[in-house]
Amino acid sequence: MTGECKDCGCQGHHADVCRDVGLSAVDSVVIPPEVIDFARFMAKTWCDITSAIDISDGEALMFYPQIQGTANQMKLRRIAARSFDHTKLAAAADWLAAV
Repeated sequence: MTGECKDCGCQGHHADVCRDVGLSAVDSVVIPPEVIDFARFMAKTWCDITSAIDISDGEALMFYPQIQGTANQMKLRRIAARSFDHTKLAAAADWLAAV
């Protein structure tokens, strides 16, 4: 079933998802800039772990979260290459935990 979301105006499948999760117009959020530093840190962490893992060990790979798609992996590598401020990570984690 598809239609228009009365709260955010989206159409199609997204409108069904909005309705199912109870999204309303009040759910708009301004993301603080520290969260960008956090996302860059997480991307770098993923890249560091990925480069350290032995991909020939199938048993280890089963327990490692994979990012599907080469394009997505390349995007993460580009994000990871950007600088970030370590001093802002705690504030970003606090904000993310609160929303």
